[in-house]
Amino acid sequence: MFGIDVMLVDDEDGIRTALAEFLRLHGYRVVDVGSVRDAIESLSITRPRLLICDERLGDASGTAVIADYSSKPDAGRAALSTANERPDVTRFLEAHPEVDRLPKPLAPKALLAWVEQEMNVSGCDAKDGAFRQESLEAVIDDEALRRRVETTLEWLSPSEVCALEVEESWIRIEVESHHADTLDRASRSLPRGCDIWPLERDGRFALRVHKVEQPERTTSRSMFWAAPLREAVP
Repeated sequence: MFGIDVMLVDDEDGIRTALAEFLRLHGYRVVDVGSVRDAIESLSITRPRLLICDERLGDASGTAVIADYSSKPDAGRAALSTANERPDVTRFLEAHPEVDRLPKPLAPKALLAWVEQEMNVSGCDAKDGAFRQESLEAVIDDEALRRRVETTLEWLSPSEVCALEVEESWIRIEVESHHADTLDRASRSLPRGCDIWPLERDGRFALRVHKVEQPERTTSRSMFWAAPLREAVP
């Protein structure tokens, strides 16, 4: 999945669908799922900027989903939607002060207000994002290459992507972020066949996704240093 702003987790299909569509109408990219298992599986594929999770998901608790999401180094903000706080839920919220509580029933306007507030705090206004999945489909015909680009960008907000250019040997993506650690996270998150170039302006860098996957850099270095040694052997 690519460019997801919000993940909405609720086991009541009608409520979940209505809230998801409401957010989509306001310009947000939403993935909605109905169980703890589906949510954790989705989180292994994509990292949404925001997570809103119902506390009761059948016989399971939504706190498991939020704990999984919050444990990731690139996690965004999360909110637990609950009607009645049991002692274990109260203890969970006390132990995780970064998680907000949204009272049920969850009104669409209250949900939208929370999403917009969090997006503004993080500097990721989805409605102004110029980069969307359909943009990729329009400029990159090769499905495998497009998937590699999606993987490279899935931890970024669309509004952080300034430009995408298809060049002869690679896809060049220019990024601007106001988060101090974005460049560092980018260097640690790049899949194989990609590299990163800091630009002169603060907060800007370029990602290159090579059309032909390059070998691991360690392999290249090993071959480079091994050549003179082999020549020295009598």
